[in-house]
Amino acid sequence: MPRIAISYRRQDSAAITGRIIDRLTAQYGSDSVFRDIEDIPLGVDFREHIDTMLAESNIALVIIGKRWFGTARGRKRINDPADPVRVEVETALRRRMPVIPIFVEGSGMPKADELPDSLRNLIYRNGLNVDSGRDFDQHIARLIRNIDPIIAEAARQAEEEKQRAEAARLVEEERQRAEAARLVEEERQRAEAARLVEEERQRAEAARLVEEERQRAEAARLVEGERQRAEAARLVEEERQRAEAARSAEGAKQGAEATPLAEDVTTATFMTEVVDGSFEAPVIVNFWAPWCGPCKQLGPILEKTVRATNGAVRIVKLNIDEYPKIAQQMRIQSIPAVYAFKDGRPVDGFVGALTESQVKQFVQRLSSGKGPSPVEEALTMAKQALQSGDLKSAGALYSQILQGDPANVEALAGNVRAMIARGDLAKARQALDRVPKETSTHAEITAARSAFDLVEQEKQRAEEARHTKEEKQRVEAARQAEEERRRADAARQAEEEKRQAGATRQAEEEKRQAEAARQAEEKRQARAARQAEEGKRRAEEEKQWTKAERRALRLLGRQLRWHQRRWSGIGVAITLLPLLFVPLTYPSKDPDVRAAIIYGPVVLASLASATFLAVISGRRWPALVLVLVNTVLFLSFALVTILGCLLFPYQQL
Repeated sequence: MPRIAISYRRQDSAAITGRIIDRLTAQYGSDSVFRDIEDIPLGVDFREHIDTMLAESNIALVIIGKRWFGTARGRKRINDPADPVRVEVETALRRRMPVIPIFVEGSGMPKADELPDSLRNLIYRNGLNVDSGRDFDQHIARLIRNIDPIIAEAARQAEEEKQRAEAARLVEEERQRAEAARLVEEERQRAEAARLVEEERQRAEAARLVEEERQRAEAARLVEGERQRAEAARLVEEERQRAEAARSAEGAKQGAEATPLAEDVTTATFMTEVVDGSFEAPVIVNFWAPWCGPCKQLGPILEKTVRATNGAVRIVKLNIDEYPKIAQQMRIQSIPAVYAFKDGRPVDGFVGALTESQVKQFVQRLSSGKGPSPVEEALTMAKQALQSGDLKSAGALYSQILQGDPANVEALAGNVRAMIARGDLAKARQALDRVPKETSTHAEITAARSAFDLVEQEKQRAEEARHTKEEKQRVEAARQAEEERRRADAARQAEEEKRQAGATRQAEEEKRQAEAARQAEEKRQARAARQAEEGKRRAEEEKQWTKAERRALRLLGRQLRWHQRRWSGIGVAITLLPLLFVPLTYPSKDPDVRAAIIYGPVVLASLASATFLAVISGRRWPALVLVLVNTVLFLSFALVTILGCLLFPYQQL
């Protein structure tokens, strides 16, 4: 609906403004015209109300009369910033909306210096005069013709804005539906993922419980075996300690002198000090190096223990960095390494750092010649090293025992256990395969083979578990890929639906645009028809005016022709009058007088002829001037002729 705001001052143009409003209301409707003060509710800030109403209006009409400036206490009200008329015009100009000045009561556009700075742009707006007399209808019709294009453009913009708002609303609704569908799909996917995760967690929890139960059973079995081995080791240690205590008491009774510290031997003195000296007493050789930390710990313990034998056992030490040849011959692979020589050959030894009690047992076997054999002692130390987790020392001891006695069942079984503990299952299988048939049924070999089979089974279960885990991972990856494919399909379907909705919306938009174009075309045709009708009416009015003008012109032509004939007669009379004086010149015998009298009428006749021609041609002012000059000259020559006739008798002439 078009909105027309009318600004006027009551003291200036209330009557004619009312007539203008009535005509505009009849043309556009009562709700389309906003009349400033009368439409403002009470108690409302009129500035805000005017700004709101003008924001909703399409055009503003400013009615300007002779008292439009207003007067209050001798001052112009238009200069007051709180003047409602000024506020209305300022707001309309500030909004850059179409503002049409309407001049009534014979007023015109105010001058720039008569207006405030905020209203100066009003003088650049093209206005329209509206007469309250018989031309009022024509002026109002002209005003309406100028308002119609503005209203039509505003209606078109309003329709376009409405269509854009509707399109934006449809797009927003489509986006919300797509968002809601996406959220529902995401929620469903999250629920499905949560369910699958929960199932996977339950399966993992069940597998974990089964694995924990198996591990607890295995741990209980291992603990029981460890307890039994620890109990046997404890009994052996107690027995050894009792024997050690007995030997210590015997050594205390003897009260022998302390043995000096271990002597350093070289490659040159090794045969003399060790091999030859072992025939007299057992000799212990400590193979060491300055960089070896365990060697520094084991050396004082060996010297202290050997010193307690009161010379029954000797001890020497060999630096393998300075003299590596002896260590290579003895096949020493790691230090500390201790070997005992008796009767010219090695009879016992150990590798690695032992406790003081173990060192005492080793020395007591050499000094007394009783107790376990060196092989049994080596087996005991290997078992202790295996139990303590020193797999490298245990393997070295078992290897040394097997070098001297390849058929030692305990060494074979222990070596296999050490390999199993180190994870060398391939070497352990090879070692078990090399066991002779006659010893393959031995309890130690059977136990080692059972341990190997158990580890193999554990490895197979771990491999199966790994394969199962990989299979689960593959299944999970396949499930995720399937879910990703479903999500992609859903996204593609949503995109397709969105595209279809966009196409439908675009078709609907095109349909609306076509409908709007059709309506615009109908309006244009109606406007063209109205304009054609108006042009026809104006042509008819112009035709009527043309007939009247032609009648007036004919009347004017007749009057002009009458005046021309009248002036032409006067010109002819004036032209012929000088000729009356020509006969007067013939009696004169003086040629000069005759020439003068003849010359004057001839000149007058020439001027009269020019006057006649000027009058005939319709040139008014030149004709009047020539008539005036001709008359003055005629009177002058007539007076001269009359005076000449009176002053000079006829006979003298």
